[in-house]
Amino acid sequence: MTGPFAHNQETTDGDRTHTASSTPKAEASSVPALDAKLDKGPGKIGVLAFGVVLIIGVIYAGSSLASDLSGVHNTSILPYLLLGLALLVAMGFEFVNGFHDTANAVATVIYTHSLEPHIVKAQPRKLRQW
Repeated sequence: MTGPFAHNQETTDGDRTHTASSTPKAEASSVPALDAKLDKGPGKIGVLAFGVVLIIGVIYAGSSLASDLSGVHNTSILPYLLLGLALLVAMGFEFVNGFHDTANAVATVIYTHSLEPHIVKAQPRKLRQW
């Protein structure tokens, strides 16, 4: 590093030269702060609100489906098997597509320098601990 803030000291130890820089490394000092932020779990109110919205959505979807199917009198199970197969294929596609979306999101954040690479790489590691 060159400039008014770069203070390098060179020392010679036998046949090796060591350079010590007094410029602090941002990466080393931000790791404990990053760990503290990522170790903090979701708040109780947020988890409660998410649970309530999820339950309301499931109840609404179930009641809408029941009211829509109340006039249908089908004796065959084939439509339900085909619907299950279609849902299974769609969920499988979304599962695989999630890997691609994650890789693109991480690459975009690193490429645009929105976050530092060590922070981006630490987030999935911390999220896997849940």
